[in-house]
Amino acid sequence: MLSFGDDVIFSRLLPVFDKPKTEGNFEEKDMMRYGKWGPAGNYPMKRERPLTEKKVNLRFFPEGGNLVQGVASRVAFEATDEAGNPIDVTGTVMNAEKQEICRFKTLHEGKGVFTYKPGTGTGTGSGTGSSAGGKKDMAEVEYSGKQYRFDLPPCLPQGVVMEVDNLSNPDSILVSLRKNSLTPAEMLGVTVLLDGKLQIAYYTRIEENEFDFTIDKAQLPPGILQIVLFNGTGEILCDRLIFVNLNELLNSELLYIKAKTGNPVYKPHEMVDMELSIADHAANPVQTAFSLSVRDGANEVECGHNILTELLLMSEIRGYVRNPLYYFEKDDDTHRAALDMLLMVQGWRRYSWKQKPQPNVDVSLHLHNKEEDENAVLLIKSFVTDQSGCFSFTSDVSGKWSMILAVSEKGKKKDHQILIDRAFSPEPKRYGFADLQVNTAKKNTEHFNDDDTSDDDLDDDPESFLASHADSLAKLGIDEKIHHIPEVTVKAKKRNREKDIYQIRSTSAAYYDVSSGMDDIYDRGEYIGDNIHELIANISPL
Repeated sequence: MLSFGDDVIFSRLLPVFDKPKTEGNFEEKDMMRYGKWGPAGNYPMKRERPLTEKKVNLRFFPEGGNLVQGVASRVAFEATDEAGNPIDVTGTVMNAEKQEICRFKTLHEGKGVFTYKPGTGTGTGSGTGSSAGGKKDMAEVEYSGKQYRFDLPPCLPQGVVMEVDNLSNPDSILVSLRKNSLTPAEMLGVTVLLDGKLQIAYYTRIEENEFDFTIDKAQLPPGILQIVLFNGTGEILCDRLIFVNLNELLNSELLYIKAKTGNPVYKPHEMVDMELSIADHAANPVQTAFSLSVRDGANEVECGHNILTELLLMSEIRGYVRNPLYYFEKDDDTHRAALDMLLMVQGWRRYSWKQKPQPNVDVSLHLHNKEEDENAVLLIKSFVTDQSGCFSFTSDVSGKWSMILAVSEKGKKKDHQILIDRAFSPEPKRYGFADLQVNTAKKNTEHFNDDDTSDDDLDDDPESFLASHADSLAKLGIDEKIHHIPEVTVKAKKRNREKDIYQIRSTSAAYYDVSSGMDDIYDRGEYIGDNIHELIANISPL
Protein backbone atom coordinates (compact mmCIF):
# COMPACT_ATOMS: atom_id res chain seq x y z
CA MET A 1 0.00 0.00 0.00
CA LEU A 2 2.91 2.36 0.61
CA SER A 3 3.70 2.20 -3.11
CA PHE A 4 0.56 4.19 -3.97
CA GLY A 5 0.85 7.19 -1.64
CA ASP A 6 -1.03 8.18 1.50
CA ASP A 7 -4.46 8.26 -0.19
CA VAL A 8 -4.98 4.52 0.31
CA ILE A 9 -3.88 4.47 3.97
CA PHE A 10 -6.35 4.75 6.85
CA SER A 11 -4.57 6.96 9.40
CA ARG A 12 -5.53 7.95 12.92
CA LEU A 13 -3.70 9.53 15.86
CA LEU A 14 -3.31 7.25 18.89
CA PRO A 15 -1.89 8.87 22.03
CA VAL A 16 0.66 6.78 23.95
CA PHE A 17 1.25 7.82 27.57
CA ASP A 18 4.02 6.97 29.99
CA LYS A 19 3.38 4.31 32.59
CA PRO A 20 1.83 6.03 35.65
CA LYS A 21 4.09 6.44 38.64
CA THR A 22 1.32 5.07 40.84
CA GLU A 23 0.02 1.81 39.42
CA GLY A 24 -3.56 2.12 38.29
CA ASN A 25 -3.62 5.92 38.49
CA PHE A 26 -4.62 6.63 34.89
CA GLU A 27 -5.32 10.27 35.62
CA GLU A 28 -1.61 10.77 34.99
CA LYS A 29 -1.32 11.47 31.27
CA ASP A 30 2.35 12.22 30.88
CA MET A 31 3.90 11.79 27.45
CA MET A 32 7.47 11.20 26.42
CA ARG A 33 9.32 14.49 26.14
CA TYR A 34 11.88 15.29 23.48
CA GLY A 35 15.02 17.12 24.43
CA LYS A 36 17.88 18.54 22.42
CA TRP A 37 19.46 15.11 22.01
CA GLY A 38 16.30 13.15 21.33
CA PRO A 39 13.69 11.52 23.58
CA ALA A 40 14.14 11.53 27.31
CA GLY A 41 15.30 8.22 28.74
CA ASN A 42 16.68 5.29 26.79
CA TYR A 43 13.81 4.89 24.34
CA PRO A 44 14.99 4.23 20.77
CA MET A 45 13.51 6.56 18.13
CA LYS A 46 11.66 4.58 15.47
CA ARG A 47 10.42 7.61 13.60
CA GLU A 48 12.02 10.92 12.77
CA ARG A 49 10.94 13.82 14.90
CA PRO A 50 8.66 16.13 12.88
CA LEU A 51 10.04 19.56 12.11
CA THR A 52 8.60 22.34 14.23
CA GLU A 53 6.63 24.77 12.09
CA LYS A 54 6.57 28.51 12.64
CA LYS A 55 4.06 30.07 14.96
CA VAL A 56 1.46 30.60 12.22
CA ASN A 57 1.02 28.30 9.23
CA LEU A 58 -1.37 28.98 6.37
CA ARG A 59 -2.11 26.39 3.67
CA PHE A 60 -4.20 27.06 0.55
CA PHE A 61 -6.41 24.62 -1.35
CA PRO A 62 -7.77 25.87 -4.72
CA GLU A 63 -11.17 24.33 -5.40
CA GLY A 64 -10.81 21.45 -7.83
CA GLY A 65 -7.01 21.40 -7.73
CA ASN A 66 -5.38 24.30 -9.59
CA LEU A 67 -5.65 28.03 -10.19
CA VAL A 68 -5.86 29.29 -13.78
CA GLN A 69 -4.67 32.71 -14.90
CA GLY A 70 -7.51 35.24 -15.18
CA VAL A 71 -10.19 32.81 -13.93
CA ALA A 72 -12.00 33.40 -10.64
CA SER A 73 -11.62 30.47 -8.25
CA ARG A 74 -12.62 29.71 -4.71
CA VAL A 75 -9.66 28.97 -2.44
CA ALA A 76 -10.08 27.20 0.89
CA PHE A 77 -7.41 27.70 3.55
CA GLU A 78 -6.41 26.32 6.94
CA ALA A 79 -4.55 28.22 9.65
CA THR A 80 -2.65 26.29 12.34
CA ASP A 81 0.00 26.98 14.99
CA GLU A 82 3.40 25.32 15.27
CA ALA A 83 1.84 22.20 16.83
CA GLY A 84 -0.81 21.83 14.13
CA ASN A 85 -3.71 23.13 16.25
CA PRO A 86 -6.26 25.34 14.43
CA ILE A 87 -6.19 29.07 15.12
CA ASP A 88 -8.47 31.95 14.16
CA VAL A 89 -6.94 34.60 11.89
CA THR A 90 -8.02 37.47 9.63
CA GLY A 91 -6.13 38.34 6.49
CA THR A 92 -5.83 40.13 3.16
CA VAL A 93 -4.96 38.89 -0.33
CA MET A 94 -2.58 41.24 -2.16
CA ASN A 95 -1.17 41.21 -5.67
CA ALA A 96 2.47 41.71 -6.63
CA GLU A 97 2.04 45.49 -6.40
CA LYS A 98 0.75 45.08 -2.81
CA GLN A 99 -2.74 46.17 -3.77
CA GLU A 100 -5.56 44.58 -1.78
CA ILE A 101 -7.67 42.09 -3.73
CA CYS A 102 -9.94 40.68 -1.03
CA ARG A 103 -10.17 40.02 2.69
CA PHE A 104 -10.83 36.74 4.47
CA LYS A 105 -11.20 35.21 7.93
CA THR A 106 -11.50 31.79 9.50
CA LEU A 107 -15.00 30.43 10.10
CA HIS A 108 -14.53 27.14 11.96
CA GLU A 109 -11.51 25.20 13.28
CA GLY A 110 -9.05 27.48 11.50
CA LYS A 111 -10.68 26.95 8.08
CA GLY A 112 -12.19 29.48 5.70
CA VAL A 113 -12.68 30.23 2.02
CA PHE A 114 -12.32 33.24 -0.29
CA THR A 115 -12.72 33.95 -4.01
CA TYR A 116 -9.56 34.89 -5.84
CA LYS A 117 -8.80 35.75 -9.47
CA PRO A 118 -5.16 35.42 -10.52
CA GLY A 119 -4.32 37.42 -13.65
CA THR A 120 -2.03 40.02 -15.12
CA GLY A 121 -3.85 43.20 -14.11
CA THR A 122 -3.90 45.16 -10.90
CA GLY A 123 -6.58 46.41 -8.58
CA THR A 124 -9.53 44.79 -6.88
CA GLY A 125 -10.43 41.30 -8.07
CA SER A 126 -7.22 40.60 -9.95
CA GLY A 127 -3.66 39.68 -9.22
CA THR A 128 -0.59 37.99 -10.60
CA GLY A 129 -0.01 34.39 -9.71
CA SER A 130 3.61 34.74 -10.75
CA SER A 131 4.69 38.05 -12.22
CA ALA A 132 7.95 39.20 -13.73
CA GLY A 133 10.88 39.55 -11.41
CA GLY A 134 9.80 36.59 -9.30
CA LYS A 135 7.04 38.53 -7.48
CA LYS A 136 3.99 36.56 -6.41
CA ASP A 137 0.59 37.25 -4.98
CA MET A 138 0.60 37.02 -1.22
CA ALA A 139 -1.73 36.63 1.73
CA GLU A 140 -1.08 38.64 4.87
CA VAL A 141 -2.68 37.46 8.12
CA GLU A 142 -2.83 38.91 11.60
CA TYR A 143 -2.48 36.74 14.69
CA SER A 144 -1.81 37.86 18.28
CA GLY A 145 -0.98 41.36 17.10
CA LYS A 146 1.66 40.28 14.56
CA GLN A 147 1.62 40.13 10.76
CA TYR A 148 2.59 37.04 8.74
CA ARG A 149 2.90 36.73 4.94
CA PHE A 150 2.48 33.67 2.74
CA ASP A 151 2.78 33.07 -1.01
CA LEU A 152 -0.38 32.02 -2.82
CA PRO A 153 -0.28 28.92 -5.05
CA PRO A 154 0.99 29.47 -8.62
CA CYS A 155 -1.54 29.59 -11.45
CA LEU A 156 -1.59 27.75 -14.77
CA PRO A 157 -1.54 29.76 -18.03
CA GLN A 158 -4.33 27.56 -19.46
CA GLY A 159 -6.91 25.24 -17.97
CA VAL A 160 -10.41 24.81 -16.59
CA VAL A 161 -11.56 25.36 -13.01
CA MET A 162 -14.67 23.88 -11.44
CA GLU A 163 -16.76 25.55 -8.74
CA VAL A 164 -19.36 23.47 -6.93
CA ASP A 165 -22.08 25.30 -4.97
CA ASN A 166 -23.68 22.79 -2.64
CA LEU A 167 -25.03 25.31 -0.12
CA SER A 168 -27.20 27.91 -1.87
CA ASN A 169 -30.04 25.61 -2.96
CA PRO A 170 -31.32 22.73 -0.80
CA ASP A 171 -32.63 20.85 -3.85
CA SER A 172 -29.83 21.18 -6.40
CA ILE A 173 -26.08 21.52 -6.86
CA LEU A 174 -24.74 24.27 -9.11
CA VAL A 175 -21.58 23.34 -11.05
CA SER A 176 -19.70 26.15 -12.83
CA LEU A 177 -16.94 25.42 -15.34
CA ARG A 178 -14.65 28.35 -16.20
CA LYS A 179 -11.71 28.80 -18.55
CA ASN A 180 -9.70 31.70 -19.96
CA SER A 181 -9.49 32.81 -23.59
CA LEU A 182 -6.16 30.99 -24.06
CA THR A 183 -7.79 27.63 -23.34
CA PRO A 184 -9.26 26.05 -26.50
CA ALA A 185 -12.82 24.75 -26.58
CA GLU A 186 -13.10 21.01 -25.97
CA MET A 187 -15.49 18.25 -24.96
CA LEU A 188 -15.53 17.67 -21.20
CA GLY A 189 -17.19 15.12 -18.97
CA VAL A 190 -18.41 15.39 -15.37
CA THR A 191 -19.09 12.29 -13.30
CA VAL A 192 -20.65 11.99 -9.84
CA LEU A 193 -19.35 9.00 -7.88
CA LEU A 194 -20.29 7.39 -4.58
CA ASP A 195 -17.75 4.88 -3.22
CA GLY A 196 -16.25 4.71 -6.70
CA LYS A 197 -19.59 3.81 -8.32
CA LEU A 198 -21.02 6.03 -11.03
CA GLN A 199 -24.24 7.84 -10.11
CA ILE A 200 -24.63 10.50 -12.84
CA ALA A 201 -22.58 11.51 -15.88
CA TYR A 202 -22.72 14.73 -17.91
CA TYR A 203 -20.96 15.61 -21.16
CA THR A 204 -20.67 19.07 -22.64
CA ARG A 205 -18.52 21.06 -25.01
CA ILE A 206 -17.37 24.23 -23.30
CA GLU A 207 -17.21 27.00 -25.89
CA GLU A 208 -17.64 30.12 -23.77
CA ASN A 209 -15.42 31.08 -20.86
CA GLU A 210 -18.08 29.95 -18.38
CA PHE A 211 -20.68 27.19 -18.45
CA ASP A 212 -23.15 26.36 -15.63
CA PHE A 213 -25.44 23.40 -15.02
CA THR A 214 -27.33 21.96 -12.05
CA ILE A 215 -27.56 18.49 -10.51
CA ASP A 216 -30.80 17.38 -8.85
CA LYS A 217 -30.05 16.21 -5.29
CA ALA A 218 -33.12 13.98 -5.36
CA GLN A 219 -31.25 11.69 -7.77
CA LEU A 220 -28.32 11.28 -5.36
CA PRO A 221 -27.99 9.07 -2.28
CA PRO A 222 -26.93 10.70 1.01
CA GLY A 223 -23.23 10.73 1.83
CA ILE A 224 -19.93 11.99 0.46
CA LEU A 225 -19.92 12.27 -3.33
CA GLN A 226 -16.95 12.81 -5.62
CA ILE A 227 -17.40 15.14 -8.60
CA VAL A 228 -14.73 14.63 -11.26
CA LEU A 229 -14.09 16.77 -14.36
CA PHE A 230 -12.14 15.11 -17.18
CA ASN A 231 -11.32 15.77 -20.83
CA GLY A 232 -11.61 13.62 -23.95
CA THR A 233 -8.34 11.76 -23.29
CA GLY A 234 -9.41 10.71 -19.80
CA GLU A 235 -7.14 13.21 -18.04
CA ILE A 236 -8.61 14.38 -14.71
CA LEU A 237 -8.79 18.18 -14.62
CA CYS A 238 -10.66 18.85 -11.35
CA ASP A 239 -11.86 16.85 -8.37
CA ARG A 240 -14.18 17.86 -5.54
CA LEU A 241 -15.82 16.12 -2.56
CA ILE A 242 -19.24 17.21 -1.32
CA PHE A 243 -21.74 15.97 1.26
CA VAL A 244 -25.35 15.83 0.06
CA ASN A 245 -28.72 15.15 1.63
CA LEU A 246 -27.51 15.53 5.20
CA ASN A 247 -31.00 16.40 6.39
CA GLU A 248 -32.42 13.31 4.69
CA LEU A 249 -29.79 11.19 6.39
CA LEU A 250 -30.36 12.71 9.81
CA ASN A 251 -34.14 12.44 9.53
CA SER A 252 -34.47 8.99 8.03
CA GLU A 253 -31.67 6.76 9.26
CA LEU A 254 -30.51 8.05 12.64
CA LEU A 255 -32.03 7.06 15.96
CA TYR A 256 -32.04 9.29 19.02
CA ILE A 257 -31.22 7.82 22.41
CA LYS A 258 -32.10 9.49 25.71
CA ALA A 259 -30.92 8.33 29.12
CA LYS A 260 -32.70 9.06 32.39
CA THR A 261 -31.18 8.32 35.81
CA GLY A 262 -32.87 8.21 39.19
CA ASN A 263 -30.37 10.50 40.95
CA PRO A 264 -28.34 13.43 39.61
CA VAL A 265 -25.27 12.30 41.62
CA TYR A 266 -24.30 8.83 42.84
CA LYS A 267 -22.01 7.70 45.62
CA PRO A 268 -19.12 5.30 44.94
CA HIS A 269 -20.36 1.72 44.35
CA GLU A 270 -23.98 2.83 44.55
CA MET A 271 -26.49 1.00 42.36
CA VAL A 272 -27.45 3.04 39.27
CA ASP A 273 -30.93 2.76 37.80
CA MET A 274 -31.02 4.05 34.23
CA GLU A 275 -33.86 4.21 31.73
CA LEU A 276 -33.08 4.40 28.02
CA SER A 277 -35.55 5.48 25.33
CA ILE A 278 -34.96 5.21 21.58
CA ALA A 279 -36.94 7.22 19.03
CA ASP A 280 -36.72 8.25 15.40
CA HIS A 281 -36.58 11.81 14.05
CA ALA A 282 -40.36 12.17 14.50
CA ALA A 283 -40.14 11.15 18.20
CA ASN A 284 -41.81 7.82 17.48
CA PRO A 285 -40.59 5.05 19.81
CA VAL A 286 -38.41 2.41 18.17
CA GLN A 287 -37.99 -1.16 19.35
CA THR A 288 -34.54 -2.45 18.47
CA ALA A 289 -31.44 -4.09 19.91
CA PHE A 290 -28.59 -1.93 21.20
CA SER A 291 -25.43 -2.22 23.27
CA LEU A 292 -24.15 -0.10 26.13
CA SER A 293 -20.64 0.48 27.45
CA VAL A 294 -19.68 2.33 30.64
CA ARG A 295 -16.35 4.15 30.84
CA ASP A 296 -14.58 6.55 33.17
CA GLY A 297 -15.31 9.98 31.75
CA ALA A 298 -12.49 11.65 33.69
CA ASN A 299 -9.92 9.54 31.85
CA GLU A 300 -11.55 9.71 28.45
CA VAL A 301 -9.05 10.84 25.82
CA GLU A 302 -11.50 11.57 23.01
CA CYS A 303 -15.16 10.72 22.56
CA GLY A 304 -16.23 12.81 19.56
CA HIS A 305 -16.76 9.83 17.25
CA ASN A 306 -19.53 7.42 16.36
CA ILE A 307 -20.37 5.02 13.55
CA LEU A 308 -21.70 7.86 11.40
CA THR A 309 -18.56 9.97 11.64
CA GLU A 310 -16.15 7.07 11.18
CA LEU A 311 -17.81 5.23 8.29
CA LEU A 312 -19.44 8.12 6.46
CA LEU A 313 -16.99 11.00 6.92
CA MET A 314 -13.59 10.11 8.38
CA SER A 315 -13.01 7.18 6.04
CA GLU A 316 -13.36 9.47 3.00
CA ILE A 317 -10.94 12.27 3.91
CA ARG A 318 -7.35 12.66 4.99
CA GLY A 319 -5.92 13.70 8.31
CA TYR A 320 -7.24 14.32 11.78
CA VAL A 321 -10.56 16.00 12.59
CA ARG A 322 -10.79 17.47 16.08
CA ASN A 323 -14.55 17.14 16.61
CA PRO A 324 -16.25 15.23 13.78
CA LEU A 325 -19.56 15.03 15.65
CA TYR A 326 -19.93 18.81 15.29
CA TYR A 327 -20.68 18.49 11.57
CA PHE A 328 -23.69 16.23 12.27
CA GLU A 329 -25.20 18.07 15.23
CA LYS A 330 -27.57 20.16 13.08
CA ASP A 331 -28.45 20.64 9.46
CA ASP A 332 -28.27 24.44 9.28
CA ASP A 333 -26.27 26.95 7.25
CA THR A 334 -23.42 27.12 9.78
CA HIS A 335 -22.85 23.36 10.00
CA ARG A 336 -23.27 22.81 6.26
CA ALA A 337 -20.72 25.53 5.48
CA ALA A 338 -18.26 24.07 8.00
CA LEU A 339 -18.65 20.59 6.52
CA ASP A 340 -18.18 21.93 3.00
CA MET A 341 -14.94 23.72 4.03
CA LEU A 342 -13.70 20.55 5.74
CA LEU A 343 -14.13 18.60 2.50
CA MET A 344 -12.47 21.35 0.47
CA VAL A 345 -9.41 21.22 2.76
CA GLN A 346 -9.00 17.60 3.81
CA GLY A 347 -10.61 16.13 0.71
CA TRP A 348 -8.46 18.26 -1.61
CA ARG A 349 -6.54 16.67 -4.48
CA ARG A 350 -4.34 17.98 -7.25
CA TYR A 351 -3.69 15.70 -10.21
CA SER A 352 -0.27 16.41 -11.69
CA TRP A 353 0.03 13.23 -13.75
CA LYS A 354 -1.12 12.82 -17.31
CA GLN A 355 -1.80 9.66 -19.26
CA LYS A 356 0.07 9.88 -22.50
CA PRO A 357 1.35 7.24 -24.92
CA GLN A 358 4.95 6.09 -24.56
CA PRO A 359 6.48 5.38 -28.01
CA ASN A 360 9.63 3.34 -28.62
CA VAL A 361 9.44 1.57 -25.27
CA ASP A 362 10.66 -2.03 -24.88
CA VAL A 363 8.01 -4.45 -23.60
CA SER A 364 8.86 -8.02 -22.64
CA LEU A 365 6.27 -10.78 -22.30
CA HIS A 366 6.44 -14.07 -20.41
CA LEU A 367 3.49 -16.48 -20.73
CA HIS A 368 3.44 -19.72 -18.70
CA ASN A 369 0.99 -22.26 -17.29
CA LYS A 370 1.19 -22.87 -13.56
CA GLU A 371 -1.55 -25.49 -13.35
CA GLU A 372 -0.13 -28.11 -15.72
CA ASP A 373 3.57 -27.51 -15.23
CA GLU A 374 5.13 -24.72 -13.23
CA ASN A 375 8.04 -24.59 -15.67
CA ALA A 376 5.92 -24.85 -18.82
CA VAL A 377 6.60 -21.72 -20.86
CA LEU A 378 4.54 -21.07 -23.97
CA LEU A 379 5.80 -17.71 -25.13
CA ILE A 380 8.67 -15.34 -24.38
CA LYS A 381 8.76 -12.30 -26.63
CA SER A 382 9.79 -8.66 -26.69
CA PHE A 383 8.10 -5.76 -28.46
CA VAL A 384 8.72 -2.10 -29.16
CA THR A 385 5.73 0.23 -28.89
CA ASP A 386 4.74 2.31 -31.91
CA GLN A 387 4.19 6.07 -32.02
CA SER A 388 0.81 5.59 -30.31
CA GLY A 389 2.35 3.56 -27.51
CA CYS A 390 0.63 0.39 -28.73
CA PHE A 391 1.85 -3.17 -29.20
CA SER A 392 0.14 -6.51 -29.84
CA PHE A 393 0.90 -10.23 -30.01
CA THR A 394 -0.88 -13.48 -30.88
CA SER A 395 -0.86 -16.77 -29.00
CA ASP A 396 -3.02 -19.89 -29.11
CA VAL A 397 -3.81 -20.72 -25.47
CA SER A 398 -6.59 -22.50 -23.61
CA GLY A 399 -7.17 -22.76 -19.89
CA LYS A 400 -5.60 -20.54 -17.26
CA TRP A 401 -2.24 -18.96 -18.04
CA SER A 402 -0.16 -16.36 -16.27
CA MET A 403 1.20 -13.42 -18.25
CA ILE A 404 3.98 -11.12 -17.02
CA LEU A 405 4.64 -7.83 -18.84
CA ALA A 406 7.64 -5.61 -18.08
CA VAL A 407 8.53 -2.20 -19.52
CA SER A 408 12.03 -0.80 -19.92
CA GLU A 409 13.81 2.05 -21.68
CA LYS A 410 17.49 1.78 -22.58
CA GLY A 411 17.78 -1.29 -20.40
CA LYS A 412 16.31 0.36 -17.29
CA LYS A 413 12.98 -0.68 -15.76
CA LYS A 414 10.17 1.86 -16.07
CA ASP A 415 6.90 2.00 -14.13
CA HIS A 416 4.65 2.76 -17.09
CA GLN A 417 1.01 1.70 -16.96
CA ILE A 418 -0.04 -1.05 -19.38
CA LEU A 419 -3.67 -0.80 -20.45
CA ILE A 420 -5.60 -3.48 -22.32
CA ASP A 421 -7.45 -2.23 -25.38
CA ARG A 422 -10.74 -4.07 -25.00
CA ALA A 423 -12.00 -2.70 -28.31
CA PHE A 424 -9.03 -4.12 -30.25
CA SER A 425 -9.60 -6.72 -32.97
CA PRO A 426 -7.56 -7.75 -36.02
CA GLU A 427 -8.43 -6.10 -39.29
CA PRO A 428 -11.09 -8.02 -41.23
CA LYS A 429 -9.89 -10.29 -44.01
CA ARG A 430 -11.79 -12.16 -46.71
CA TYR A 431 -11.12 -15.90 -46.53
CA GLY A 432 -11.72 -18.23 -49.45
CA PHE A 433 -13.42 -21.59 -49.21
CA ALA A 434 -10.08 -23.36 -49.40
CA ASP A 435 -8.66 -21.25 -46.58
CA LEU A 436 -11.28 -22.61 -44.24
CA GLN A 437 -11.35 -26.30 -45.18
CA VAL A 438 -8.31 -27.40 -47.17
CA ASN A 439 -4.96 -28.07 -45.53
CA THR A 440 -2.50 -29.21 -48.21
CA ALA A 441 1.24 -28.83 -48.39
CA LYS A 442 3.20 -27.18 -51.15
CA LYS A 443 6.84 -28.05 -51.47
CA ASN A 444 6.37 -29.80 -48.11
CA THR A 445 7.07 -26.52 -46.29
CA GLU A 446 4.61 -23.88 -47.43
CA HIS A 447 0.85 -23.72 -46.94
CA PHE A 448 -1.49 -24.04 -49.87
CA ASN A 449 -2.81 -20.51 -49.52
CA ASP A 450 0.58 -18.75 -49.61
CA ASP A 451 0.92 -15.46 -51.40
CA ASP A 452 2.08 -17.08 -54.68
CA THR A 453 -0.98 -19.36 -54.84
CA SER A 454 -4.47 -17.99 -55.34
CA ASP A 455 -7.96 -19.45 -55.36
CA ASP A 456 -7.83 -19.37 -59.17
CA ASP A 457 -5.26 -22.22 -59.13
CA LEU A 458 -7.81 -24.40 -57.35
CA ASP A 459 -10.48 -23.67 -59.94
CA ASP A 460 -8.14 -24.80 -62.75
CA ASP A 461 -7.85 -28.32 -61.26
CA PRO A 462 -11.14 -29.30 -59.55
CA GLU A 463 -10.08 -32.95 -59.24
CA SER A 464 -7.00 -31.93 -57.25
CA PHE A 465 -9.12 -29.68 -55.10
CA LEU A 466 -11.64 -32.46 -54.32
CA ALA A 467 -8.81 -34.84 -53.49
CA SER A 468 -7.24 -32.32 -51.17
CA HIS A 469 -10.63 -31.64 -49.63
CA ALA A 470 -11.23 -35.34 -48.99
CA ASP A 471 -7.76 -35.63 -47.49
CA SER A 472 -8.48 -32.77 -45.08
CA LEU A 473 -11.76 -34.34 -44.01
CA ALA A 474 -10.04 -37.69 -43.43
CA LYS A 475 -7.55 -36.03 -41.10
CA LEU A 476 -10.47 -34.63 -39.12
CA GLY A 477 -12.08 -38.07 -38.91
CA ILE A 478 -15.36 -37.00 -40.51
CA ASP A 479 -14.91 -38.35 -44.04
CA GLU A 480 -17.44 -41.16 -43.49
CA LYS A 481 -20.19 -38.63 -42.82
CA ILE A 482 -19.59 -36.72 -46.05
CA HIS A 483 -21.34 -37.65 -49.30
CA HIS A 484 -20.49 -36.04 -52.66
CA ILE A 485 -23.39 -35.32 -55.00
CA PRO A 486 -22.89 -34.34 -58.65
CA GLU A 487 -25.12 -31.27 -58.82
CA VAL A 488 -27.58 -29.30 -56.72
CA THR A 489 -30.06 -26.54 -57.49
CA VAL A 490 -30.60 -23.93 -54.74
CA LYS A 491 -34.13 -22.54 -54.82
CA ALA A 492 -34.35 -20.85 -51.41
CA LYS A 493 -33.31 -17.24 -50.98
CA LYS A 494 -30.26 -16.37 -48.95
CA ARG A 495 -31.28 -15.11 -45.54
CA ASN A 496 -30.18 -11.66 -44.44
CA ARG A 497 -28.60 -12.13 -41.02
CA GLU A 498 -28.65 -8.42 -40.19
CA LYS A 499 -32.35 -8.24 -41.07
CA ASP A 500 -33.08 -11.29 -38.92
CA ILE A 501 -31.28 -9.76 -35.95
CA TYR A 502 -33.15 -6.49 -36.36
CA GLN A 503 -36.44 -8.39 -36.56
CA ILE A 504 -35.63 -10.31 -33.37
CA ARG A 505 -34.67 -7.15 -31.49
CA SER A 506 -37.77 -5.22 -32.56
CA THR A 507 -40.23 -7.98 -31.65
CA SER A 508 -38.68 -9.35 -28.43
CA ALA A 509 -39.60 -8.10 -24.97
CA ALA A 510 -35.93 -7.93 -23.97
CA TYR A 511 -32.75 -8.31 -25.99
CA TYR A 512 -29.36 -9.10 -24.43
CA ASP A 513 -26.03 -8.90 -26.21
CA VAL A 514 -24.13 -11.34 -24.00
CA SER A 515 -20.68 -10.60 -25.40
CA SER A 516 -20.98 -6.82 -25.03
CA GLY A 517 -22.68 -7.21 -21.65
CA MET A 518 -19.82 -9.34 -20.33
CA ASP A 519 -17.29 -6.78 -21.53
CA ASP A 520 -19.19 -3.98 -19.76
CA ILE A 521 -19.24 -5.93 -16.49
CA TYR A 522 -15.53 -6.68 -16.83
CA ASP A 523 -14.80 -3.00 -17.43
CA ARG A 524 -16.70 -2.06 -14.26
CA GLY A 525 -14.57 -4.55 -12.33
CA GLU A 526 -17.60 -6.54 -11.21
CA TYR A 527 -18.36 -10.27 -10.98
CA ILE A 528 -20.26 -11.74 -13.92
CA GLY A 529 -22.00 -14.50 -11.99
CA ASP A 530 -22.14 -18.28 -11.91
CA ASN A 531 -24.90 -18.81 -14.48
CA ILE A 532 -26.91 -17.14 -17.23
CA HIS A 533 -29.51 -15.82 -14.78
CA GLU A 534 -26.95 -13.93 -12.70
CA LEU A 535 -25.32 -12.62 -15.89
CA ILE A 536 -28.61 -11.20 -17.19
CA ALA A 537 -29.37 -9.69 -13.78
CA ASN A 538 -25.98 -7.93 -13.84
CA ILE A 539 -26.60 -6.68 -17.37
CA SER A 540 -30.05 -5.33 -16.52
CA PRO A 541 -31.39 -5.07 -12.94
CA LEU A 542 -34.93 -5.08 -14.40
